[in-house]
Amino acid sequence: MSLTIPKLVTSSLILSLLLTSSVFAQDLKVPFILQAPEHHWVQPFEDACEETSILMVNNFYKQINKLSEKQAANAILKMVKFENKHFGFNKDTNAKQTAEFINLFLPYEAKVVENPTLEMIKIEIDVQHPVIVPVYGKALKNPFFKNGGPDYHMVVISGYDDEKNEFIVQEPGVGVGKNYRYTYTTLTEANHDFLPKNNTKNGNKVVIFTTPDISVSRETDGDNDGLLKKDEIIFNTDLMNTDTDNDKFTDGVEVINNYSPTINEQRLANNTLLKSANAPEIYLLQNKQKKHILNENVFIKHKWDFKKIIIVSDKFLNNLKVGATIIK
Repeated sequence: MSLTIPKLVTSSLILSLLLTSSVFAQDLKVPFILQAPEHHWVQPFEDACEETSILMVNNFYKQINKLSEKQAANAILKMVKFENKHFGFNKDTNAKQTAEFINLFLPYEAKVVENPTLEMIKIEIDVQHPVIVPVYGKALKNPFFKNGGPDYHMVVISGYDDEKNEFIVQEPGVGVGKNYRYTYTTLTEANHDFLPKNNTKNGNKVVIFTTPDISVSRETDGDNDGLLKKDEIIFNTDLMNTDTDNDKFTDGVEVINNYSPTINEQRLANNTLLKSANAPEIYLLQNKQKKHILNENVFIKHKWDFKKIIIVSDKFLNNLKVGATIIK
């Protein structure tokens, strides 16, 4: 007597066996940055692992795939400056201070999680949330570190590989740190929060979970410019700059008065192409006059570049004198 198993049962059984025996891996495309981007291992870059970790996660969420060495160095220096202003120092910010800095001055959100498990970290990676990890650097036993590595260090977990039992990490402390791998055991054992006097090896087990969805920090105003974090993100203003466009008016004042907080409209040069975000008309700025460009054919004839059109506030555009329409 032969036994016939329905095809549906067979397919379900095979799928179940595959799911229970599979080895999972995940790898987020977090852009790597060396903490000394221009390879000058001097202060503050020697101790800029925290700022660099913050920056790498920021670029991941903002989909900034690459910065030049100069851009990365300037971004780190900017954070150092604001840490000095906010904390009174920049070196060796612990997990709580690092999360606080993110929540006040970066367009994403962070929270400190104590005694994280491997599964908790993997779940964060699965939902596309990089994890920032403070560590006792010497316990990483990284062969590329000098003198055995720093007492205190910080890295970003961007993935995991169950087959090899390894975390995929953006390691800002070495030139080969892109997608660097530490075993689960190595990184979890090295995980310690900062303690002074070279005592980090006894620090608490904590990590920083991140998310692009702001909820706790949305009502903060870290730079005191009159715009809440939720509004800074909408207007694409700089959370570490009270005057994003450097026109002597704070971002909050400009928004309240219906001007652009990101474009210094008073310094726009002659022959700049302008338009409002709320209307299709395109204008040419000449001698403080707006000259309407009649149609697309005229635009193409003059070989103007659509990519160079500046979006200005309605108020600024309405206040300009009207010049002759450009019809040919």
